[in-house]
Order: sequence, then structure tokens, then C-alpha cells
Amino acid sequence: MNAAVILIIGIVILALGYVFYGGWLSKQWGIDPSRPTPAHELEDGMDYCPAKAPVLMGHHFSSIAGAGPINGPIQAAVFGWVPVLLWVLIGGIFFGGVHDYGALFASVRNNGQSIGTVVETSISKKAKRLFLIFSYLTLILVVAAFASIVANTFKATYVDGVVDVAASAANATTAIISLFFIVLAIFFGFFVYRRNAPIGVSTVIGVVAIALVMWLGIKWHPIYLSYQTWMIICGIYILVASVTPVWILLQPRDYLSSFLLYAMMILAIIGVIGCHPTLDMPAFTGFKDTVAPTGSSLGYMFPALFVTIACGAISGFHSLVGSGTTAKQLNNEKDAQPIAYGGMLIECVLAIVSLCAVAYIWQDYKAGTTVTPTVVFATGLSQMLGKIFGSGAVSVTYTLMVLAVSVFCLTSLDTATRLARYMFQEFWLKPGEKAGDATVTGARKVLCNPYVSTAITVVLGIALGMTGYAKIWPLFGAANQLLAGLGLLAVAAWLGKMGRNNKMFYFPMIFMILVTLTSLVFTIKSQITAIIAGGTGLAWCYIRAILAILLVILAIDLVVEGSKALAAQAKAKNGQKGQGGQTGKSKPAEEQKPAAQKEQKASSAKGKAEGKPKQQPKAAAKNEPKKQTQPAAQNKPAKSEPAKKQPAAKGGSKKPAAAAQQPNRSARRGKKADGTRRPPLRIISLGGLGEIGKNLTVFETEQDILVVDCGSAFPDDDLPGVDLVIPDFTYLEKNAAKVRGIFITHGHEDHIGSLPFLLKQIKAPVYATALTIGLISGKLKEHGILNQCKLNTVKPGDTIPAGTTMSVEFVRVNHSIPDACAFAIRTPAGLIVHTGDFKVDFTPISGEPIDLVRFGELGSEGVLALLSDSTNAEKPGSTPSERIVGESFEKLFERAANKRIIIATFASNVHRIQQVVDTAVRFGRKVAVFGRSMVNVVAIAQELGYLTIPAGVLIDADNLKDYTDEEIVLITTGSQGEPMSALTRMSIGSHRNIKIGPNDCIIISATPIPGNEKSVGKVVNELMKLGADVIYERMYDVHVSGHACQDETRLLLSLTQPRFFMPMHGEYKHLMKNAGVGASMGIPAEHIIISDIGKVVETDGVDMKITGMVPSGRVLVDGLGVGDVGSVVLRDRKLLADDGLIVVVCAINDATGEVLAGPDLVSRGFVYVRDNEDLMADATVVVRNSLEKCKLNGFRDWATIKGRIRDELGDFIASRTRRKPVILPIIQEV
Repeated sequence: MNAAVILIIGIVILALGYVFYGGWLSKQWGIDPSRPTPAHELEDGMDYCPAKAPVLMGHHFSSIAGAGPINGPIQAAVFGWVPVLLWVLIGGIFFGGVHDYGALFASVRNNGQSIGTVVETSISKKAKRLFLIFSYLTLILVVAAFASIVANTFKATYVDGVVDVAASAANATTAIISLFFIVLAIFFGFFVYRRNAPIGVSTVIGVVAIALVMWLGIKWHPIYLSYQTWMIICGIYILVASVTPVWILLQPRDYLSSFLLYAMMILAIIGVIGCHPTLDMPAFTGFKDTVAPTGSSLGYMFPALFVTIACGAISGFHSLVGSGTTAKQLNNEKDAQPIAYGGMLIECVLAIVSLCAVAYIWQDYKAGTTVTPTVVFATGLSQMLGKIFGSGAVSVTYTLMVLAVSVFCLTSLDTATRLARYMFQEFWLKPGEKAGDATVTGARKVLCNPYVSTAITVVLGIALGMTGYAKIWPLFGAANQLLAGLGLLAVAAWLGKMGRNNKMFYFPMIFMILVTLTSLVFTIKSQITAIIAGGTGLAWCYIRAILAILLVILAIDLVVEGSKALAAQAKAKNGQKGQGGQTGKSKPAEEQKPAAQKEQKASSAKGKAEGKPKQQPKAAAKNEPKKQTQPAAQNKPAKSEPAKKQPAAKGGSKKPAAAAQQPNRSARRGKKADGTRRPPLRIISLGGLGEIGKNLTVFETEQDILVVDCGSAFPDDDLPGVDLVIPDFTYLEKNAAKVRGIFITHGHEDHIGSLPFLLKQIKAPVYATALTIGLISGKLKEHGILNQCKLNTVKPGDTIPAGTTMSVEFVRVNHSIPDACAFAIRTPAGLIVHTGDFKVDFTPISGEPIDLVRFGELGSEGVLALLSDSTNAEKPGSTPSERIVGESFEKLFERAANKRIIIATFASNVHRIQQVVDTAVRFGRKVAVFGRSMVNVVAIAQELGYLTIPAGVLIDADNLKDYTDEEIVLITTGSQGEPMSALTRMSIGSHRNIKIGPNDCIIISATPIPGNEKSVGKVVNELMKLGADVIYERMYDVHVSGHACQDETRLLLSLTQPRFFMPMHGEYKHLMKNAGVGASMGIPAEHIIISDIGKVVETDGVDMKITGMVPSGRVLVDGLGVGDVGSVVLRDRKLLADDGLIVVVCAINDATGEVLAGPDLVSRGFVYVRDNEDLMADATVVVRNSLEKCKLNGFRDWATIKGRIRDELGDFIASRTRRKPVILPIIQEV
């Protein structure tokens, strides 16, 4: 076979693979050119630095190439050119290209972190640690090997202790050219990146400079040093180079060095095609290496072929480069395909060229005369070029080939050291952390220091290179390909978790793992055989055998971990298919085992020191968090750790009063606002902004979503017949696979009311305090899904992880319901505080006051944004304590001593119910409760210990006849005038147990929610008509709000010192008023965000702004129908309510269009027919004329005829009555 034909066919196949298969991969994975990359988001000028595509291509290709695509094909040529060619083409397109591209893409979508982080995200923390240890040790071996190769390339030859200048001239030339090349690269980087020199012109000048450097090095090479000296110099070089900002040396050096490789490849292709020799080697030599040119056989083709040819087909080292340095410099996601997938295929071309080179001198190689791969490559190609350009070209091209290989070894050495540093740092860091973060303290801070971690790596690598690395180097092939198999496994698991197609990874992954295990088993066998045979070097046999066994164990362990992850994904996907309509299933947070957010521990020691609350709920003892080794079950305490108390900011935070006197304090806000752009956080409100009710806020990072609250709203007068209004869950359903948990601040309907509807679509764990979980359980039970949901009970002070990038700390606040909490949400962008519904009550009915100390500690830690309740933002001052209501009850009970007392309040206001019970006990009255929700809440609150009712006080509603009016108190729902509530039914006389009369004193212990004033007023009027004494005026202090007024919001702003302020929970006027409160505390206007439902607020820790929209709105629940009542149905309902209905009935001959009967008109809700006979008669004439016109015009389509009737009759009715009733034509065909 002609070598030129093989090369051309190979290039064509690889090009087709890049265009079609590579393009298909981009579509399957969702490459997004508009998405910012970590190089931009996390740019630090050192490691994260966006590079132009050609520059990054130079770095990536120079780093992954080295001598690999030359050595492997030449060594594997002992099996014949056909197996080598097939593996290079198939492996490159379907194995290596997928591996490299997938690793780079996964890393880019994980903030430029290594495959180790991807392993943790998609498999487990244990798998990450094993992977990082293995990768780091492999890189140490690479550093040792490449440092030794460089030192051997540069070293002088000594004879009797004296330098042999003639014998050392070639190495000295290579050394001086390499040193000159480094200096040239630094100048190139300075002018391109700091002087913005045009890349094209700079490239031309750079290439010319390379030629001059080579000429100068050939003419002048004065440095002659020993191997040991060059090893030390290499160590110093990589120590400096790997911590130097990438734009100074790494990017320009690799870009320029890539031209050496391109030149070498171009010359090689010219040589192969120009010389077009016939291959002098067999197509296939057999399944076992019998050639053994080095004197040692490679063994069987499986697995030797696939382990030996790594860089020319698939290499695990590539995943470390792609996810290490390349991902941190990628300017745009669209560059990932040409750099990663394209770079792999260019390597394949180099591998085919290497095959042609060894084939050209096959006889010398087979005889063992020329066996060193670099020499074989340079000799074969230089001889081909010599046949084209003459014998003088042989020595020049030979020198160029050797120089290019040595330059790439130096490049790979630098890259491997930098990658090893990344791995070492990531081992000690927690997800989302960076080496310079304030959370990295103590020994971790020292170990994660880039200089310390690099120094450790360099010392280990150079020391190994100067001792016995060559003895264990034979294991590198298997270790490298094991790394490839594990890289494929990691990316496959990550893509599966992200809901993207990962099927293309399965076969390459399984194949490479089998290859690796087989190779290691053969190694173990050979080492054991050598040990049994005895002889010299047994110590290294033992070491190699032990290392091979450890690699097998490591591989099996990681494969098991990865298989579990893939199986769980498959099971979840099958479960979604079986349930229909579900778009994803998220794992419980406990199963994901994230670690980033577990470092914070709450300052709960403070709470313990303060003693127990006055009324300690039983749930606090019953639901203590404890270690879990299985997914959280319903009502099972969530696995959590208290948040760690952070050190106070330098100088401490000022007291609120002092802070209020100093409005211009924006420079102190947001302790962590250091100008570093962090991975972005998206905050999306799907409800609760610009309205009262249906609160639902989404916090989203690249990997995870957590949901805060999931409430409903009451329908207003514009929604006739609607029972409930819930948020639009479309966005969450589309991203269901990312939802890690639903976190509930408290148990009010506007925060939990739509939870059953969401949990029917998304299977995510729910986290809330005990009473809230109890209320949620009741709702889920009503919907018949309680056993399908995972409910987790937590306590204030607990911190719950939400995936790998966020965590939620529960912070105690006061509200009109017990167990209310604010959330401290730790994200990659920074700390977010979400207040939920809160007020500051220093004398609460039960439990403890709001944890202001913790808010202050969070402020010292550094709060990026405060999301604050706005309901009472219009009211100055502070909200009174709940205790004043009890004092009012005392006075009103005395006033109504001889009357039956009926108190209407919110069912969830357990504090209010407790005060009613306490007052009733003092006045010797029994208590009965009415309304389904009131009965349920009282039962749950009693069971959990949040409501204390003495024995015999609570009586059944059916036993009221046994007591006189002055002996009872009734607690009922209906404080908002709800149509079906108990109080409303009492007011219209339809309640089966209670008849209102003059001997009733009715206390409405609530303020109407905006929009409900009319309904409440109607109920009050009806009660008064029945003779009842109705107390609803605010002058009686029968109600206090559970929401903060302006001064309480100022207090929280003063304590937390947020960089940004985002008003939440309220109508637009409330949000604007709250924004004014923030401005009064010195927050700049540009740092106050007024958002709306569906708007995306994005922050990177530096900026916070609205960046887009997601699907949002309201979904109407009518009976069992969810979302089936739309604008058309509402319009018809309103028209029916306003103007009534006219039904037009007639019978028409289908063939002729003749009207056989009718038309007859029936009116409902329009006019009284007997009083409007003339109008109805004229309307009948209009319809009859319309039908006649249809007949004359030949209309036979019933839809057209109905439309004509509707239009003409509608116009007639409107002209005569100014009304627009719904017109319903019914035509019977005969």
C-alpha cells in the first residue's frame, strides 16, 4: 500500500468525522456561543484568562501532543499498519475526540474546574478524592518523565569528568534554542496582551524570530551542563512558569511552539506525499508481537495496541489538560469543538505520519538498528524529504524534528506541573471554593497556596525523575488509559445528570476500562512470574506488582461508584417516563453528598446558652437531626450541620442606631465584594412580586436549583368560579433535573398553598420546620401524594446542602405563625439572605425572639444581597408585639361577659389561637373551633406541641347545645370573607351548627388582605343585620401584623450590611416603598433591584442586574382542573355574568340549505322574554335573514353559518340594548 494514499484517506476520514460527528456532538450537548465562559466570569489574570482561539489551540495542542502521537504508533507498528491505522481513525473520531471534547465542555460548565469536580458533581465525593489522588500521582510521574527527557536532551556528555564538546554540541544547541524560545515567548505575550499588537502581524514576526533563534542557537551554544544540573534548572523553571500568569509565558510560548509542530507536520506530509513510498511493512503480523525490535515483546494485540497508542487515539492525559488549563482560557464555547475535538484529530494525522515514517525504515526498525521512536520518526521523514529536496535536507529536517519534539516535552512539563497544582489544590478545597477565599483557613490555606502546592509538586516530580521513575514508567500506559476510561465515565455521568445525551460515551468507556484492567492483570501476572523466577531487581518487581494491584482496585472502585450514578440516572429517567409529564427527577440532597456548604456551623451554642423557650414544642425533641445513611423520608429530620460562626469583620459591625445616623456607608457593604467575578447566580421570582400571595423564588446556579416557598393566592373578582391561583411552574418543569430541594420559610398558604401541585410535577425533597412540615403533610394527604413526597424536618440553625453549589441555613425569625425562618443561602456568587415573612417581636407568645445576633454574624461574614419582606413597607415605625392582642381580648371578654363570643382569625395564626384559649380559660369558657382548615391546624399544632389547651377546654361542635352562650368561645375561619368559610356561612344563615343573633359578640381578629376589603365588609354587614355585635375596628387592637414595618427593615439592613437590596413579597407600591427604606440606609440606587414575576436577576458577586425573562404568570385552579381555565373561559364567564346568554336553535336541510324549523331564540340572564317580546321577535327576524343570505350565497359550512349568525345577531343586540350577551347558535342537520 502506498503511504501517500493512506495519509490522504486518513486525513479525509478525520475531516469528515470532525464536520459530521463533531458537529452532531455540539448539537447534542447544547454548545452555547452566547454563554459566558469561566475565563471571562472568573478572570484573575493568572489562571483564568480568555485567549484567542488560535492562541489557545496552540497551547492545547502543544500540551497534549508532546511525543505521544509519535511514540505510540511507532511502537505498535509491530502488529502491522492496518491495526494501527484502524485504531487511530476509529479511536480518534469515536473515542479520543469524544473524550477530549466532553472533558473540556464539562469543565467549562463547572467553572473551569478539573474532571475531579465533575466526578464529585455527577458521581460522589469519594470518587472525586480517589480520582484526584490518582490523577495527581500520574502527573507527578509525567513531571518526572518529561523533566528527565528534557534534561537528557540538554545534557552534556562527559568523558573522564571532562565535557566532550563535539559529542555535546547537538544537545547544547537544543538547550540554548529552548532558552531563547522562552525569552521570545515572553516578549510576544507582552506585545500581544499588553500592547494589543495585531495577532496576525505578531505571528509573522514571531515565526521569523523562531527561525533567527534557531540560526543563532546553531551558531552559538555555550552552555554545557550535566543531567543533574539540568534537572534542577527544570525544577526551578517549572516552579516559576506554573505560577506565572498564563498570558506571560504559557499562552505565547505554546502558541509559538505550535508553529514548530505545524511546520514539522507540513514537512512530514510533504515528505510522505512527495516521496509516496510503498509501505515496506506487513499489513498485519498477528495477534501477538513476534517482531520485538527492542528485544522485549509487547505481548498480545489486545490490550497492547490500545494501551501503546494513546495520544494518537485516546489519552487520559488530555482530559486533565482540557479540564485544567484549556477550560480556564476558553474565550467562547464555540471554540471548544475545534480546540478539543479538532486538536485530537490533528494528533491522529501526526500518528498516521509517524506510521508512514516507521514503515519507510521498517527493515532497520525490525532489525533493532533504529528503535528509539523520536529517532525513527526523524530518520524516516528526513530521508523522505531528502529524496525530494536532496541529501542536504536530511540533516536540517532531522534537527528540526528533534527540536520540535524537545520543545513539546518542555511545554508538556510546564502544563503537567500546573495541572498537578490544580489537582492538589482541589483536593483540599470544597466545591465552589477558590484558593484565595476567606473560607479557606488553617492548614488548608497553606496547602492551597499556589506556591506551596507547586513547590510540593516540583520537589516530588524532580526527586522521582532523578531516582527511579524509569522503573515504574511501564505502568504509565495503563494508568493513562485508565484515566481515559474514568474521564469518559465522569463526563457520561455528568451529561446524564444534566439531562443531555450521553450514549456516545458508553462503548468507549466500557472498552477502555476493559483494556486497562486486562493490561494491568497481564502486568501483575508478569511481575509475579518474575518474582517466582528470582534474580536481580526483585524489589522493583514487588513495587510494580503492588502498584498494578492498587490501580485495579482503584479502577473497580471508581467504576462501581460511576455505575451506581448512571444506574440511578437511568432509574430516574424510567420513573419519569412511567409517571408521564415529569421532566426530571432530582436526587435528595443527602444522596448527592455535596461538601461545599457544610463548612458553616450555626451559632446555636448561643441559643442553647439562652435556655429553652417559654413553650418548647415537642417536635424540637422529637425531630432532632441525626446522621442519615439513606435518603430522607417523610418527616425524617434532614441531615444537616449547624452553621459555623464566622469571625467578625475587622472592627466589628456598628450598632443599628449609629448606622442609621450614617446613611453613606455603601463602601462597607458586602464584605466579599472584592471585585472578583464569581460563578453567576440567577434569582427568579415566579410569584410574590407585584402581588400578595403565591410566593415562589428560584435560586439557580449552573448545576443546581433550589426553590424557596411555593404559595398560592386567593382569586379576586376578576376570576369568577376560580378556586385558587398558583404560579406557573413551566420553568421549573423544564429544569426539573436541577431542582435539589424546596425550602419553606413558614406554613402560611401564600407560602405552601401550591406545593401539592408542584410536587405532582417535580420530585424534590422539601425542607421546613416541624409545624410547617405538619401543615404541608395535611395538604399532601388531601391530594393523595403524601407517601410519594420526601419531607424533611429541620430546626433553626440547621444548614442543608442544595446540590453541590448552594446551601441553606435556617435562621429564626418572628411572624404570625410559629417556626418561621429566614434563609442564609450560600452560593458561588456570595451569601444571600432571604428574610421570608418576618417581624421583630421581643416578647413572642411562644418560642424565642428573632435571632438578631445571627443576622449580625452574617453581616460580618459578608452579605451579597438581602431579599426582604415588603408587605408593611408603607408603615413607619415597628410592628407591635402579638401580646397586645391578648390584652385586648381580656377587655373584650369582660365586655361580652354574658354573650357568646365568636372570634374569626387566620387558621394558621397559632399564636392568636393560643391567646384566645388562654383568655377563655381565665374566663371559664369552653372553646370550639369551626372551619376545616382551623380544625386541621389546631389538631396539628396540638400534636406537635405548638398549641397548649388544658384538658376539657376544647369541645366538639356538636356538643355546643350542652352549654350556655356565656360559657363558650368559638374560633372560626372567615376573617377574609372567603365565600365558603364558616363565618361567611354563619352570616347568611347557612351554617348547620351556628345561628347568629343579638347575643353574639363577633371579633374579626385580622386585617383584610388587599383585595379582600369588599368581601370582609359584606360579611360584617350581614352579621350586623342579624343583630350581632361585630368588633373589627383597629382601635380595639384585635389584630397585629406579622410583617415588619420600616424600622424593622432598617434594623436588618443595619445588621446584615448587604451590597444589594431586593424588596420581595408585596404589591409594586410595597416594593417601591421598601426600596426607599433601603435608600435611606445608604444603599446606592443602582444596588436596589425592583424585579417582577418572571424576570431573571443575575449576580456574579460584583454586579446584580435583570438579564432576561422566563415563562411565568398565574395558573388557575377550578375544582379538579389545573390550568384549564384560560383567558377565553374567563372572558365567557364574565360575559355570562354581565350580559347573559342567547341560544339560537334551528334545523336546516343538509342538501339544500332550506330552514326546516326555527329559528327559535332562548334567553338566559339577558332579558325577561315576556317583557321584551318585540325585541326577541326582531332578533328572530335578523337570524332568519342571516340564514337566508347563507343559503343564497351557497354557504354549507356550519362553522361559517354559525359565525354569520353570531356576528349579525350580536350587532343587532348591541345596537338595541348596548349589551353583548354570549350567543350560542345550535344547528341541527336534517
